[in-house]
Amino acid sequence: MGVINIVDPYIYENTNLLKNKLGIRDKCKLDMAENDISSSKLIDLIAQKPEKTWNVDFIKYIHKHLFGDVYNWAGELRTINIIKNERVLSGLSVDYTNYHSIKKELNKTIKELRQVNFNSYNLEIKAKVFSEFLAQIWKIHPFR
Repeated sequence: MGVINIVDPYIYENTNLLKNKLGIRDKCKLDMAENDISSSKLIDLIAQKPEKTWNVDFIKYIHKHLFGDVYNWAGELRTINIIKNERVLSGLSVDYTNYHSIKKELNKTIKELRQVNFNSYNLEIKAKVFSEFLAQIWKIHPFR
């Protein structure tokens, strides 16, 4: 059986480094730039107080706002399956959703989220429930 070589259109050829608008070719520098820029954009997003219409377009909008200055593909659903070493999992990867199922799984998770009556919970329970939904979205990992 032959080896299947899948080209990842999101990374520079012969590297594991994401193509970026900044032209950075060093992983540590790219991570630092991404963290600095996305943190600043998150503060900006909070200040904007966007209408929170929980749907796929809103999730895409958030991603584009946070990462659009770094990546051309920010806010676009990924078009390949991925394995990603996660620092919070000691370098292991999550079994991310197949890219063909991203929109369906996102819609399912968002539908469940919209059915939660957060006003009936105290802050601690709200945070726990919302964190569980964020974990589901992380597992879907809609963006590269």
